[in-house]
Amino acid sequence: CWKSSSMNAHPDLTEAFRHLIADLEERLLATGYQGPPIKVFVAGGMALHRYCGNRYTRDVDATFASRINPLLFKDVLVTYQREDGRPANLFWDTSYSITLTMHHEDCEEDAIPWPEVEREGLFQIYTLSPLDLAVSKLSRYSSRDMEDILSLAERRLFTAEEFRKRAQEAFTYYVGNPLSAQTSMDLVVEAIERTQAEPEEDSGSSLGM
Repeated sequence: CWKSSSMNAHPDLTEAFRHLIADLEERLLATGYQGPPIKVFVAGGMALHRYCGNRYTRDVDATFASRINPLLFKDVLVTYQREDGRPANLFWDTSYSITLTMHHEDCEEDAIPWPEVEREGLFQIYTLSPLDLAVSKLSRYSSRDMEDILSLAERRLFTAEEFRKRAQEAFTYYVGNPLSAQTSMDLVVEAIERTQAEPEEDSGSSLGM
């Protein structure tokens, strides 16, 4: 069982996420919802923030296990102050869909609970595992995606071989160009191997069993 320690460098962003969750919970409860708790699987920059804490994000990529009326997301926005004093916003990315990204069929089953950000318990928050988060970034494979993958790899949250195996298994379900993704995967594996060949720096964060 994975557990997280106080690993992120931006507690202001974590607190803003708590408020974002609470706002949506209040809206859903106001509709008379009396169903069971809903699992929420977080990917993208917010999941990276949990594991690495090395950059901010403005939007939250998330998949909800139960359908929620899209109108409930309208104007859900949290404004907060970053540690450097600058104002910032956080909102749900309503255009996000995990089906459009590279993902393993077991990514939700293997997701890691994040109870520290839950409020009333209506939403049970999970993040994609570090490995599945890295694989998801093959879809777009921008320079930032590569930086994010290597940020995870620097923390020894997975090996190059684990990444290769998981990505190859995910190719089966990918709706994009598999040849392009294969090329990207090979480049990422080489970069991870180079990164992990270097002495590990104390990042001040860890994940334990």
